[in-house]
Amino acid sequence: MPIGVTSPLPILEQITQNVVDTLSQVTTAAGYHCDLIVYRPDKGGTPTDEGDVAVIIGEETIEDDQNTQMVQYLQEYIFAASTVLPEGSPEPPDRQNAIKKADIYAALRKDITRGGWAHDTLDESPEGRSSETTNDGIVCRAWVRYRTMLNDPFTAR
Repeated sequence: MPIGVTSPLPILEQITQNVVDTLSQVTTAAGYHCDLIVYRPDKGGTPTDEGDVAVIIGEETIEDDQNTQMVQYLQEYIFAASTVLPEGSPEPPDRQNAIKKADIYAALRKDITRGGWAHDTLDESPEGRSSETTNDGIVCRAWVRYRTMLNDPFTAR
């Protein structure tokens, strides 16, 4: 963990880029069960690229600790994955949804420190795992716990 290391970008952005890069490596050639095309929505919420998995920054929980001069965050990430099967495909959409969800969580578990910028990556919230499935795709969530110096979101703690 780069404790005390100052980043040219906020620590949250370093972590978010790690999440995008990690999910971009989900391919059958890399041993996964599907190929994901990952993107971050632009400010209007529309895709910046053609893709099938949007990485969205969700709610965050903040815990200040004046005694240790650090702030601890629990940052939610939302993964919206579309599922489009060829017309007439005998495969049920929920099977492809389950495969995508499993591959997303498997990839995120490979480095729970998000390249050393975070303390933990969780696929369950305090309230339990959160995901929704439709015939069009899935929405699943993960949470990343990280710390920064108090009043300095560019320095990991």
